[in-house]
Amino acid sequence: MKKALISSIIVLIGFVLIFPVCSNAQGREGHGGGFGKGNWRGHGQGWILGKLDLSPEQQEKLACEKPGQGKEIKEKLRNERELLNSMIRDKTIPDEEIKLQMNKVNQTLGELNNFRLQRMLKVRSILTEEQLQKLRTLSKEPALAESDVD
Repeated sequence: MKKALISSIIVLIGFVLIFPVCSNAQGREGHGGGFGKGNWRGHGQGWILGKLDLSPEQQEKLACEKPGQGKEIKEKLRNERELLNSMIRDKTIPDEEIKLQMNKVNQTLGELNNFRLQRMLKVRSILTEEQLQKLRTLSKEPALAESDVD
């Protein structure tokens, strides 16, 4: 029990020390993983879709059903992490409350990962093998570049 508590404290301290560095390394908002604005070497979705020679039917299927949903989840995650960091820095906050907040952060991170996976699976199901290959060569996302799609 005592070892588990010490391990938890070490993990939390590590999180407090590492999180600010990691969050700064992610770059500007809207850049990075995803199929929205700025995801392929600074180009938006329109740029990459234009390179794939999509049919009108494919373009319609790839249209986002819920615009901004990914941004909403990212914002929620950022807020949950900020709250966790402030709780960790406040010595008056009980450990159990901090652990509950960490669970919220993990749950929101899971939501974001599920959203990204669903979006990736949707794209994979719509594109032809040739388009997927072209996407892999244009994409900087390791999951797409390395995935084995049949």
